[in-house]
Amino acid sequence: MTEEYRTIIDWCLVVLDFLARRTPGEHRSIYQSGEKDLVETFERGGLRGLKMAYRETLVMAKQLPPADQVKLDELLRRKFGSGLDEVFAESDRKADEIIKRGKIKDEDEFYFLREYFESIWEDDKQRERAALIDEMLAEFEKREE
Repeated sequence: MTEEYRTIIDWCLVVLDFLARRTPGEHRSIYQSGEKDLVETFERGGLRGLKMAYRETLVMAKQLPPADQVKLDELLRRKFGSGLDEVFAESDRKADEIIKRGKIKDEDEFYFLREYFESIWEDDKQRERAALIDEMLAEFEKREE
């Protein structure tokens, strides 16, 4: 197991556990099954699946109310030495790089940008950026048909 695998798994598990603890009983199983799926993905050696899970937990974290984001950020900083601000900034930087290029080059970038889009599309300040990303996603899908 590489350090990258372990870090992704640990980060996702911390976020999923945080979300499960704040979710009413009947909906909690959504996050608990996510933990099971994450471990199974790791056991199959799927780094791509783990990276996708990481991005999905990032989207979930972005959708938390600000007070919960602060609590999660503190938890992540204690465990990993960095928190949501750094992760969000890295996602913004990576999205900027793809947008500047004007073209999605592979499936990894497509999935990253799709999940990034999901995290910003409802933000009025990000409407223009979201529309541009949406066009890029559609263009990539057409190329891949």
